[in-house]
Amino acid sequence: MANLFRKQDMGGSSFLPEDYVASKAENRSIVICVTFFAVVLAGVIVAGMWNNRRWDDVRQQKEAINAKYELEAERIGQLNELRRQERLLADKARITNTLAQKVTASLILAELHQRLPEKVVFTQIDFESKRVKAAAPAIKPQGVRSVGTKNTKDAPPPEEEEPTIEAPKFETALTVIGLARDNGEIADYLTSLQDSPLLLKVELQYITESIVSDVEYRKFEITAVLNQQADVSDIDGAETVESEHAASEGEGDLPEGEGTPFRATHVSEDE
Repeated sequence: MANLFRKQDMGGSSFLPEDYVASKAENRSIVICVTFFAVVLAGVIVAGMWNNRRWDDVRQQKEAINAKYELEAERIGQLNELRRQERLLADKARITNTLAQKVTASLILAELHQRLPEKVVFTQIDFESKRVKAAAPAIKPQGVRSVGTKNTKDAPPPEEEEPTIEAPKFETALTVIGLARDNGEIADYLTSLQDSPLLLKVELQYITESIVSDVEYRKFEITAVLNQQADVSDIDGAETVESEHAASEGEGDLPEGEGTPFRATHVSEDE
């Protein structure tokens, strides 16, 4: 094999031995190859060190981002917990406000007595509360899954919405039974009760004849529903009225009545 680094003879003018010249050229080629290999190896080492340095920087940045993400996730969790507690407190306040009976029985008795004509007395007053069933919540349709999609295990589960606490709603029915001298007094009393902001659906159920102590009277029954949304702050006669006081005011020349003037029946609940 010919040596590429060997100098060509210049017309036989060299006086050095050919073996010496060939050995010198071979040594020169070895030095050049070793130098080139060392340069390439040094370049590879430097490139590897620089690449590792970059990977270390990327790894540190990743760890810093993960730490920030965990910190922000913890803060978001705390914020969500505060929001959940705020919603819970708001629901409790709303339920408490709903359960707090604004229109009390004493207020209704005061209203009934205040609008009572002179020649009309009560024989019975009944309160009956029934729970109103809430409408079932609408079922949300599930999204259509496209063909070819795969469920990944790493996908976070969908967040379930917390059920809203609904306060039980009650409807209180009022039944008033009494005696009067004539139908005009009953009509006036019915019209007056229909104008009351505390009552809804005021209706006259019947008027019949009733004989008490050999005296003919007109017995009537009026039904209504309590308006729990009424503003009772501006209603006159909101103070508690004792049943004895109410009975004594409406006696006149009418009988004492066929029973207890004010009587509240049991409170029933429809499940």
